[in-house]
Amino acid sequence: MLSNSTSPRGDKSKQKAPVALRSLGTWFFDKRSRKRKYVSLTGKVLTGQEAVKQSRTDQFSESHPAQQVRTELCLLAVMTPVDELLQTYRDHKAKGIYDTSSVSSASQSLHLLSSWGIPDPVLRRYRSARITELFPWQIDCLLTDEGRVLHGDRNLIYTAPTSGGKTLVAELLMLRKLAATMSLGDPKFFPRRTIFFVVPFIALAEEKLKYFQYMWQDMNIGVKGFHTDESNTELGEDVELVICTIERANIFVTQLLEARREDQLSMIIIDEIHLLSDKQRGFLLEVLLSKVKYILGSRVQLIGMSATLPNIQDLATWLDASLYMTTFRPIALKTLVCDSHTLYEATVTNPPVVSMPVTHHNNNSQTHDTSVSEKKCTYNM
Repeated sequence: MLSNSTSPRGDKSKQKAPVALRSLGTWFFDKRSRKRKYVSLTGKVLTGQEAVKQSRTDQFSESHPAQQVRTELCLLAVMTPVDELLQTYRDHKAKGIYDTSSVSSASQSLHLLSSWGIPDPVLRRYRSARITELFPWQIDCLLTDEGRVLHGDRNLIYTAPTSGGKTLVAELLMLRKLAATMSLGDPKFFPRRTIFFVVPFIALAEEKLKYFQYMWQDMNIGVKGFHTDESNTELGEDVELVICTIERANIFVTQLLEARREDQLSMIIIDEIHLLSDKQRGFLLEVLLSKVKYILGSRVQLIGMSATLPNIQDLATWLDASLYMTTFRPIALKTLVCDSHTLYEATVTNPPVVSMPVTHHNNNSQTHDTSVSEKKCTYNM
């Protein structure tokens, strides 16, 4: 269990008043490894000299460069208000373009990631991952419903094919929410507002935890994962981004309600929200969404995304959310059917049509066959 002390040796005699529940910037004893470990302000678990060094750095977080980046995030959000982004978006839509070469400020190019109020150190990490621009559908989605979603006043349910860029939309919405809720004053201010990023699988949670801890570490944002049996089951008031499974999210929402700390929660991101129809775990996700809808209400913004959601309109209506759908794929998919050692390219129609022989296999070798006449047939996709 994590201690409430910010150093390995806390002096209880100096505690004059109860301190806020914390799980970052704390030391704890790992029974498995028999070592003391330190959880940094960004959620990294460290040991040895590295832990001691990070602990000393975190104690002076007011002058830490990461604190300056946090302040920059808030200032950039003020300098790029939603109304201004929305007006630029309308101008571009009227011209039928997203390139803003005609606009005096180059930073107003909405297709550039730098136009959305992200600090330079964080932008450099996105560039290292080769993320510098937004797809047109992502801009449409972010500014849907007259910008109310980006402003934080409206829930959002959206669907896009796999690898279409759904997570980046959620990241920009989270950064805007963090900028709106984090304190610009004393960096030791607690509690901070918390965002839940809910994923269905432990492996995916571990992947997202490492991703956010790397991408957002320059802002000193507390990112903590709660997806394993070894994870601490108590949610501190200093954690700003929680990566957890559906089961843990349900537990945490209940704990916050029982402790009357529901105001700590500001946003819930549901990845793979189509699991509502899952026979084994769908009811747990429905319970979580019901708590948000009927108990937390408008205090918590709900964002749900999926690649396949057949009844998305009904779900958006139930959650009183804006709805956005796209079929965009960065790389087009082709469906091929093999028949008598020949591959045919499928044209997606209703019913589907198979035509255009692509390759022909003969004697375990693959050669182009131009002598085969076009063959069409129907099949079930």
